[in-house]
Amino acid sequence: PDMIESPPYQNRIRARMKAQEDGRIGFIRKGTNKVIPINQCLLFPGKINRFLEQWNKLDKPPFFHQMDIFMNRANHEVYIHLSHPPKEEKAVLQSFPEITFSWNGNKDAAVSTLRIKGDSYLVSPAVFFQVNPFQWENMLNIVESNLETYDTVIDLYSGVGFFIPILRKVSTRILAVESDLFSVTLAKRAFPDIEFFNTAVEKYGFPHAGVIVLDPPRSGISKYVMKKILNRKYNKILYISCASAAFSRDLKILKEGGYHLKELKALDLFPQTAHLETIGCFTLDPSS
Repeated sequence: PDMIESPPYQNRIRARMKAQEDGRIGFIRKGTNKVIPINQCLLFPGKINRFLEQWNKLDKPPFFHQMDIFMNRANHEVYIHLSHPPKEEKAVLQSFPEITFSWNGNKDAAVSTLRIKGDSYLVSPAVFFQVNPFQWENMLNIVESNLETYDTVIDLYSGVGFFIPILRKVSTRILAVESDLFSVTLAKRAFPDIEFFNTAVEKYGFPHAGVIVLDPPRSGISKYVMKKILNRKYNKILYISCASAAFSRDLKILKEGGYHLKELKALDLFPQTAHLETIGCFTLDPSS
């Protein structure tokens, strides 16, 4: 398939940073547990890099073993979710007035509104969101171009509801399934008319629906979920994948189960890496 390109740099608005013992933050060296402090990454926008640089230049940065960083493209503000609630570290955090910090027990502090294609989402550094803003509209447009009108749509691994605005255009009944409680909390606030199920996809009942949209984690579709999908014989599956190996494996199983790959799109969601985002539209062969 043709590749939908991204700008090569400053294309990630989410980052997960880890800390050395001295509190300085960075990335883990591949194949080790060793943290390499990073003051600048060419994939991040300037505001995130300025924070990394200022934090790592502190005499004694407070130790947070993990920081989840999110820059909201709507207001260009930076939000950071900390791995534990700060105590005496609060004074240091106050020296970063341009950053909004949150932690468990105070998650709402870093919730903000993000607009894509005229629709509003509630987002937070504490939950998953697609990392590359240059591809958001492309992803939504590709999925939308493969939809018709349906009685019921199932949205698996629905997160904070990334696909909900386009799904509600084609159906009055959307069943969204997401295991992360805070993601569901934000999605319910943003889309109060949608039925959300806060459960692992493996525990979901899989009712009848006209189409299944799924965006699973890197591991792809588990054997149990695949079995449920194949048994139910959904007419159409839209599979959004960030891991080519898992997608190839699942493609083979779906084909053996009577599905035909009608369309495949590839997006360079992660420039400077070997990873691709693929969106596959599968239809059930009527004879299967």
